[in-house]
Amino acid sequence: MNQALSTFSALSPRARAAGRRAGTLALSALAAAALAGCAAFGNSHSTQTVTAPGSLASAQTLPSQHGQWPSLDWVDQFKDPQLRAMVDEAVKDNPNLQAAFARVEASRAMADATRSALYPHVDFDASLMRQRFSQTDLFEGTPLAGSWQNQSRLQAGLSYDFDFWGKNRKALEAALSDDRATEAESQASRLILTTSVARTYARLAALYAQRDVAERAIAQRRGLSDLSRDRLNAGLDTQVETTQARGTVASAQTDLLRVDEDILLARNQLAALLGKGPDRGLAIQRPTILAQSTPLLPDNLTIDLLGRRPDLVAARWRVEASSKDIEVARTEFLPAVTLTAFAGVASLDPSNLLMGISRTFGIGPAIRLPIFEGGKLRA
Repeated sequence: MNQALSTFSALSPRARAAGRRAGTLALSALAAAALAGCAAFGNSHSTQTVTAPGSLASAQTLPSQHGQWPSLDWVDQFKDPQLRAMVDEAVKDNPNLQAAFARVEASRAMADATRSALYPHVDFDASLMRQRFSQTDLFEGTPLAGSWQNQSRLQAGLSYDFDFWGKNRKALEAALSDDRATEAESQASRLILTTSVARTYARLAALYAQRDVAERAIAQRRGLSDLSRDRLNAGLDTQVETTQARGTVASAQTDLLRVDEDILLARNQLAALLGKGPDRGLAIQRPTILAQSTPLLPDNLTIDLLGRRPDLVAARWRVEASSKDIEVARTEFLPAVTLTAFAGVASLDPSNLLMGISRTFGIGPAIRLPIFEGGKLRA
């Protein structure tokens, strides 16, 4: 070994420079070979595609009505102040919707946590420890062996992932897509809730209209029953016709009771949608929604439906998030380079802790290179 060093020292500067270049090339070749030895991607890819909106034809099924898409305040087009107030109350107090909004906040927090990987991480460590050193360990044969010492340390550390392959950026994009999907899902929940309120409210209005019909039917059948009784007294009818007429009155009254029961049920359903007890349903006045004109459907259902339905928007964001997750998974096959640094002071004697001779620092890169994972990464 010494002879080899002497021989290398005896070489000319040009020869030594050539030797260094040869060593550099050898290291580069070794690094290239290591990179080539990374775990293979295998068949970890997807062939799924998103259906084109233009292929979802609906012109023959849904004829043109020349209507307009409802705006965010679609409830106002029914011109029923009570419905407007109930929708606002449902959005404010419904527990399921509040849970959906909480999930949105949680997904945003997760996105913020993922974003932190793009920046350096700095931490601070302070410790004071009373320790006995072993007599047969690192300090064997020194005055420290077998003694009790106070170890004190103040240290700041820094670490940074260079993210050469965009792993952290793709993870952030996936988290943001998940956040948008969660928000769209919360809007879908909001839409389901508000339309359920409007639909139940419209059913309540229809039940009141049925009740009006039932009351008119009772009045008409009572009139026919009175007429049949008069005809019986006049000898123009038999008891059979009179009995049948009274039966129709009882049948109409039964229909009225059934409609009243349905009205009470609809009120209770509305109270539940509002997040309240059944007493809230008793305070609901008769709807006036049926007095307004019915909105018309727009002509371009195919394209705009995909852009306006929050559940479909959420599904598209989920697809986007999944595609970014695939790209994140691909970067796991590649080497990761991290820079770590620290600086601080450390001393066995706390009185010397803040002196210049107690300073300690270090810096260095680290590389992680997957070579063989037994199929784990592909899985």
